[in-house]
Amino acid sequence: MSENEATLIDEPESQQALAVANQQHYMARRDEMTVDDVLKRLAQVKDLMVRAMKKDVDYGVIPGTEKKGADGKAKPTKPTLLKPGAELLGALFRLRPEYEITWTPVPDKPGHLAVFIKCKLFKIQTGEVAGEGVGQCSTMESKYRWRQASRSCPKCGKEAIIKGKAEYGGGWLCFKKKGGCGAKFEDDDKSITGQQVGRVENEDISDLHNTVVKMAAKRAKIDATITATAASSLFTQDLEPDENPDPPDPFSDEPYTPHVNQRSDKPEGLTKPQMATIQATTRALAAKTNRDPKEYLQGIYNELELVGVHSTKDLTKEEASRVIDKLNEIKGDES
Repeated sequence: MSENEATLIDEPESQQALAVANQQHYMARRDEMTVDDVLKRLAQVKDLMVRAMKKDVDYGVIPGTEKKGADGKAKPTKPTLLKPGAELLGALFRLRPEYEITWTPVPDKPGHLAVFIKCKLFKIQTGEVAGEGVGQCSTMESKYRWRQASRSCPKCGKEAIIKGKAEYGGGWLCFKKKGGCGAKFEDDDKSITGQQVGRVENEDISDLHNTVVKMAAKRAKIDATITATAASSLFTQDLEPDENPDPPDPFSDEPYTPHVNQRSDKPEGLTKPQMATIQATTRALAAKTNRDPKEYLQGIYNELELVGVHSTKDLTKEEASRVIDKLNEIKGDES
């Protein structure tokens, strides 16, 4: 083969290699978004928020995270992106999630689990990574680790035990209106007084493993979505309504004390309707006996053995339900 023939054969290959190099350079340049590209993306997110997203479904301001100005009035607060909203953004920008999950047993806490998840979002069209985020959840978080224990009836097993009124002989009663059997017990009956009440360790913690995995995945996906769509100027990732404001160290053996917020100093604080019911019913009952409503309600807290509760804002949602049941019981006896 002559030198000229070799040159003629190699030339198309050289041109092809040059074309590939030019294409790679072009694709690299395309990955660099211009200012107009960024503004367009931000406009798309805003448009989606206005036209498709629903407040308190796709995004919302979490109670207790509102900020107030010097005049005491609420200031505009950046809304929290919720899971349905993250899914809408993923559909808009054609993003596909993949998860890397790490399970870690909690030392010296049999059955407890800490889950760490990394979420990567890929562009469906190209397979490129658009962004990633992380999320963690643990059964050591307060709402999973603890449960509220009430006295249960030794005969029927129902958590329906209430303190009997002195005028009816005192003692303890398995209240039928709470699903009990009506059994009565003496004041000093060890089968009743020996029971642990209040906040106790959840003995069925393994049942929540799937729950904490899903929670960690949700936190990671929302984090990744905000990053991938450059939406942090519009949304934040404050905790959703069913989350604790300050998750504890999953390996800590200390009882978890949640951060004090505007709703309650306990997780799952009572709802506004519960507070309104308690206050209205207490005022009505206290007025019949010319007693101070606060003093009357404190007597209810003491009777129900709600340790550390000094006002309605101290109540958990479950404790508030017990107080309402007790008030309705008294109301029914007096009617």
